[in-house]
Amino acid sequence: MASWAHPNERLGRWNPVVNHRPELDGLRALAVLLVIASHLAVPYLLGGWVGVDVFFVLSGYLITSILVREFHRTSSIALGHFYLRRVLRLYPALIAMLLVCAFWYRLFGESDTLNGYLHTAAYSGFYLQDIVSGYGGGPHGALGFTWSLALEEQFYLLWAPLLLLCLKRGWPLSKVTLALTLASTTALFVEWGRHYNGNALVYFRPETRANELFLGCLLATVLPRIQVTLADHRSVSNVFSWLGLAGLLGVELYGEHFSRASYYPVQEIWAGASAAVLIVGLSVGVNRSLVNRALSTRPAVSVGRISYGMYLWMIPSIILLNKYLASYPIDWRGFAIVALALIMLLASASYFLVERPCLSLKRRFEIVRTSPDPEKHAFEGSPT
Repeated sequence: MASWAHPNERLGRWNPVVNHRPELDGLRALAVLLVIASHLAVPYLLGGWVGVDVFFVLSGYLITSILVREFHRTSSIALGHFYLRRVLRLYPALIAMLLVCAFWYRLFGESDTLNGYLHTAAYSGFYLQDIVSGYGGGPHGALGFTWSLALEEQFYLLWAPLLLLCLKRGWPLSKVTLALTLASTTALFVEWGRHYNGNALVYFRPETRANELFLGCLLATVLPRIQVTLADHRSVSNVFSWLGLAGLLGVELYGEHFSRASYYPVQEIWAGASAAVLIVGLSVGVNRSLVNRALSTRPAVSVGRISYGMYLWMIPSIILLNKYLASYPIDWRGFAIVALALIMLLASASYFLVERPCLSLKRRFEIVRTSPDPEKHAFEGSPT
């Protein structure tokens, strides 16, 4: 086993950008609002599912940056503490949502409805929705949206020890992450070719969707080496930010006008690459671009902080409103406004009553640092 060497010897100048970046909170806000808009069938925003792609790339980028930084500071990664922090950050809010929905079905639903809900809630609670949906032919019940949460939890479980192994052995992270990204991308196209019209068989599968997570990991290994060079160019933040944002807008509109079932693999690659370019633009540059400033505003940051709860309560809120507003003369605009207000109300309650207390407990298991803890900010409000 190779001994540990200074990061400059193995990985070049490693200076991951993982401290609190308000624009990344704003990016989460943009992503979750796009996802909600697509589920509300807002005209011209039906391609808002690209928000999930943004979350995947961002998660891979932040997780890898944080864990590599921990290794450089301690010569190891405390896997047990890492998993416990992830559980304390993500699991309580999910369980709270599942329990509240079960209580609602118990009071107002029929027995068969409750039984069906409990069946699909078990898949969500054990982070299996991506496997059930990807190999079972489609989302299982109203909680099918938790497939993305399941995929990220499985990523955390597998990537952290593999990353530690790579760092201990001295394997080049850029090559490892590139190989994993290409392998998952290849699986996406191969499986899509076998099931051309079977969107549910490919869209949710972990081996075909992990490419964006690993793309974020690749970005975390490459960006620290070039960020100093990029920062010397005054226009780099503007160019990358606008280019990434334009790419996301383009695939979002493309998803609106064409069938995702026919062109999905290209759209996913397009969305993931655009998200990566946008993250570069938000992370480097002498001058903060207009995109940076817009995503750093207080409203955007506030929405980003509660974005995890918004993602959790999105579908339950829409189902509830569809049930009780069906008899009222309300158009899609009114429905969307009411739905967004309810989603934000429930997400705020989740954040202040469930997530923040658990975040305080999570800090007891953090590695002692000499600088402000980046993970404290990097994952607050992340829907994935």
